[in-house]
Amino acid sequence: MKHDPTLSFETKNHEADFCVVGGGMSGLCTAIAAARNGIKTILVQDRPVLGGNASSEVRMWICGAHGKDNVETGILEEIKLENCHRNPQLKYTIWDTVLYEKAHFEPNLKLMLNCSINSVKTQGNKISEVSGWQLTTQTNHAIKAKFFADCSGDSVLRVCGAELRRGREARDEFNEAHAPDVADLKTMGNSLLLQVREIDPEDHVPFVKPKWANTYQEEQLPHRGLTPGSGNWWWLEIGGEYDTIGEGEELRDELYKIGFGVWDMIKNHPDGRGKKWELEWIGSLPGKRENFRYVGDVIMNQNDVEAEGKYEDMVAYGGWSMDDHHPAGINHVGKPTIFHPAPSPYGITYRTMYSANIDNLFMAGRNISVTHMALSSTRVMATCAIIGQAVGTAAALAVKHNTTPRGVGQKHIAELQQTLMDQDCYLPWHTREISDTSKAAKLSASTGNAQELRSGVDRSLGKEDNAWLCGVGDSATYNFDSVTQLTEARITFDSDLSRPKKMPARYSKKGNWDYTPATLVKAFSIQSQDGAGKWKTISQVDDNYQRLVRLPLDTKTTAVRLVIDETWGNEQVKVFAFEVN
Repeated sequence: MKHDPTLSFETKNHEADFCVVGGGMSGLCTAIAAARNGIKTILVQDRPVLGGNASSEVRMWICGAHGKDNVETGILEEIKLENCHRNPQLKYTIWDTVLYEKAHFEPNLKLMLNCSINSVKTQGNKISEVSGWQLTTQTNHAIKAKFFADCSGDSVLRVCGAELRRGREARDEFNEAHAPDVADLKTMGNSLLLQVREIDPEDHVPFVKPKWANTYQEEQLPHRGLTPGSGNWWWLEIGGEYDTIGEGEELRDELYKIGFGVWDMIKNHPDGRGKKWELEWIGSLPGKRENFRYVGDVIMNQNDVEAEGKYEDMVAYGGWSMDDHHPAGINHVGKPTIFHPAPSPYGITYRTMYSANIDNLFMAGRNISVTHMALSSTRVMATCAIIGQAVGTAAALAVKHNTTPRGVGQKHIAELQQTLMDQDCYLPWHTREISDTSKAAKLSASTGNAQELRSGVDRSLGKEDNAWLCGVGDSATYNFDSVTQLTEARITFDSDLSRPKKMPARYSKKGNWDYTPATLVKAFSIQSQDGAGKWKTISQVDDNYQRLVRLPLDTKTTAVRLVIDETWGNEQVKVFAFEVN
């Protein structure tokens, strides 16, 4: 058959309201939030799995704001609870599918895996189309959308002409005490993680180091955790003095040499510290921390973080320390990072989440509009995930109100904040609005203080439970002055935010387990009262393992109640909210 030079690979065309590029935790939460709020969404991920640095390909655990009162909820907590229920042994292969199903089976959301965006078209100050090559189908995909979100971490849509920053700002630009005297292009580096498994010491087999791997002595690695049962190997890091994108392949090669060399030093150490551990896994995809950052209407800096970020337009929050890794990584003989104090929580302004000069471009994750010093705190994945939920929700409002990302902030910020809180995103110093139906009704309970169920605060804070304390058989009841049509019940249970629900950094001999929290209500019913005063069940749930539960109702009644039938273990549990609409 003669070759036809006019032939080319197939191109498929797609249109959506919203295109999200990047399927890490921020992109995943961005896309789910947008789809759930009613807009047609496409999520494009250049890898075969979702989760980014949290996926099986990298295996960094998800960190966020310090303190149990500040744990991130919303879509992120929903995903963690799904994983506890489906994957109590914390296997990364199952974790990947938990993330996959959240996107693949979400109505309004189309998932494209293994698709790398390699072209961006613009019209005026807007992105009109992006296109990418899908490795598995050998197909080009062209996507037109009203709005785009760059959640790629590396700001892959930057070729659209959006204003950018890279590297470290000079100290005097924002008066940041922790910044260097002179600006530079240095960043935090990349890490290639290890996972080790605990074994019986008698099963010890010496590790055979590849000939091409580095050789280390313990004194060459001060301030590092050189016992196999400590830490998660984040300090196996280089690249901050190089281009972590353009030189990514060379850096990966060097990280292999470093990882195998460090493990050889630990496993075969003469003091025997490695005899009860073996190398289970070494990554092939480095986890990245920093690269290009977009410029938004506000550039948050160290001083904004330290001042607690009490913006009127805060739609997310942080609380991780300003964790500033040395650009030289493992080649730096001092401490590999400096944990500069940061308040927990501090607010993050919405104005960091859209481009200053590209009118339809959002960003979520480690590429939002912040300085290097602020990034050292905002970059952690739980913070990025709730930023993503905020951006996805904002995109839905932009479609709803036919406005721009900036327009959402100027005219609809209160609606954005209340929508986020209604969907279980905590916003410090804010109170969720209670439905008019619930506010107008008389609320009582068989035990405890039922009024906490409509406080608008869906978590314990300090010594305040902000919850109805109850047990099996207890009920909370709304009585209405007249027959009332009900369409929905909204309930927030206690998922034990003191538990980190993290995927493992190492494998214990006893196993790694994380079950559904005993604090959750497993079985409950919604009952309504008929004209004769008799109660009938209108909704029954027998296997709940989630924190936020919304149940559709279709009933006219003068009273409705929540009845607790079973918990996951605790005799007394907390219910933070019970409302009806």
